[in-house]
Amino acid sequence: MGAQPTTIPHTESRDAAKTIVRTLRDRGHIAYFAGGCVRDELLGLVPTDYDVATDATPQRIGALFPRTAEVGASFGVMLVKIGRVVVEVATFRADGTYSDRRRPDSIRFSDPIEDARRRDFTVNALFLDPIAAPATGAPVGAPTATPAVIDHVGGVDDLRRRVLRAVGDPDARLAEDHLRALRAARLAAKLGFDIDPSTASAIRRHARDLDGVSRERIGDEVRRMLSHPSRARAAAWLRTLGLEGPILQSTAPPVVAPAPTTDDHSRAGDPASWFPTLAQIQPTDAMAVFPACLAAWLLDTGNVTANTTTATPPLPEGASPRPAKPVAPYAAILTQVRGALCLSNDERDDLRDVLVLRGVLERHTTDASTDTRSDWLRSSVAQQKRTAAHRLFETALAVVAARSPDLALAIRARVRELAATPSGVSPEPLVTGDLLIAAGLQPGPRFKRILDAVYDAQLEDAFSDVASGIALARRLAAG
Repeated sequence: MGAQPTTIPHTESRDAAKTIVRTLRDRGHIAYFAGGCVRDELLGLVPTDYDVATDATPQRIGALFPRTAEVGASFGVMLVKIGRVVVEVATFRADGTYSDRRRPDSIRFSDPIEDARRRDFTVNALFLDPIAAPATGAPVGAPTATPAVIDHVGGVDDLRRRVLRAVGDPDARLAEDHLRALRAARLAAKLGFDIDPSTASAIRRHARDLDGVSRERIGDEVRRMLSHPSRARAAAWLRTLGLEGPILQSTAPPVVAPAPTTDDHSRAGDPASWFPTLAQIQPTDAMAVFPACLAAWLLDTGNVTANTTTATPPLPEGASPRPAKPVAPYAAILTQVRGALCLSNDERDDLRDVLVLRGVLERHTTDASTDTRSDWLRSSVAQQKRTAAHRLFETALAVVAARSPDLALAIRARVRELAATPSGVSPEPLVTGDLLIAAGLQPGPRFKRILDAVYDAQLEDAFSDVASGIALARRLAAG
């Protein structure tokens, strides 16, 4: 740990949360920082946002602060705006039963002890008093040196041991909300923690209970895992804990983690050997991280086979790349994963295009002893340029690079050569459909093929002016 209140950066979010705590204190209430922000400060990390827990009721919070919004007043949760920052302020509570495995059927306002005991993991059940001054030089969380940390569940010791442990009975915590199993995998990966053996055992015993959790919530957790640099460790935890199959709803024989001994399943398996593509992938486009990493994960799990190919790559229409059409080898997995993770149409289409492009770039149908290049490297200039112009080409290439670094280097070198040609990789079409119609060509079954052929010729620098392009179109129409 080692973080001290004097060394925690005074971010706008922290200062806003501290203002809320001070205001509540001045009005006679108990108020602390709560949850993940406390955990992160104790680990020396800078929290992205802060939550406050208090004995003030939602109605009292609304009366004390001029800018509030009810986000879950029936559960004791309010949003308070201080300057530009919105802070979640929750009333200490105890939860009733969770019949829907998501939210408690009822709550009652309580005290810090009961509030801590209702939370998921001990490291998330800590409170911190940002106003109380710790002993000089003592780290936050030192059990005898400072009153700043309030720990009712042993979370400080678990932070020191770098262990994720359920609060109380792990079976009971999972029964309340089995999505906590995925949170355990994500947090353990993100923080580099082990999982307490009893908590890990409970997750494995109840792995199939994940089927009762909303697919939208599961998809959100998977997005967070795959979008974080710890993604391969998270995937290893999912396999170690028996969650991979229930997440993907795979009908294929699952890849099973080695049977654990008494407690070795409290540590994740080796991410580099189990998930080599996911461990190496480095998408360059922040917006494309999820489809790239989802494709890599599916390849590593065997849900998409490495030699799955398609006869037609996703090509741009003119200068504007169009999405790849669904192709048989991927149709089943796209349907499966879309349902399992509640993907949007755009996410499904991006995943499809990344998988198709990856197949195009890696496909090798010749004898490797005579030509070691991929089919794409041996294809026509026009075909290469059309593929390289696709919006997700670099994303797919990141998957290729994680699997075959030398092939990716050769592809990048070829793209540089294509970019140096007179027309470049993706020029604006010199000849458009409107120009062809104005030149006397009639729209019909062959019209699109002629337009594509003329653009291919432009990509291959067979002509460089509109008149020559229209003349070529006329010859093609006449033939």
